[in-house]
Amino acid sequence: MTEKLDGSIILREKFIHDARKFQIFESHYRTVKGDERTHCFLRYPPSVRIVPITRDGHIVLIREFKFAANEYVLCLPSGTVEQNETVLGAAKREMEEETAYTSDSLTDLGAYHLAPTLVEQEARVVLAANVHRLQNLIESDEYERDRISVVQMRTEEILVAVRDSLIRDGQAMVAILKAFVHLGIGFTLP
Repeated sequence: MTEKLDGSIILREKFIHDARKFQIFESHYRTVKGDERTHCFLRYPPSVRIVPITRDGHIVLIREFKFAANEYVLCLPSGTVEQNETVLGAAKREMEEETAYTSDSLTDLGAYHLAPTLVEQEARVVLAANVHRLQNLIESDEYERDRISVVQMRTEEILVAVRDSLIRDGQAMVAILKAFVHLGIGFTLP
């Protein structure tokens, strides 16, 4: 039996479903007061979200079709950290695949929780400084060619886009916030 930080004891964990990118589990547990409860959650593999910034200070975003939202969403390049891959290695690979930009200056800005009540996942933010276009474009898959386009914005434009709900992807907003705090970029709107 596993004990949680709040003193709850996991009595059993039941696998419910294996989807392509995540698994669904159900935990049966006993609270410190002795009540037995059930909690369902999603288990995702580790992921990385990249904040690419060009030499002239533009942030490279992508506009990607998101099925559940049924819209093209302004967000950041991101993806799964594959087995035996480092966070920085995954960040570089995903940025190159989704944007055709690269960088040798990558900084891991740390972890964040996607939705801590519902999702178990190690999600990290990586800052990619001095990004530039790849000389030799790598082959992207059909999904990325058909559903992703690259957009550049200045930091002031990013703030306005968040304020005006043009950037609505919560993970992108968290990553941008972490990057701006790391870089000391202020939050005064134009």
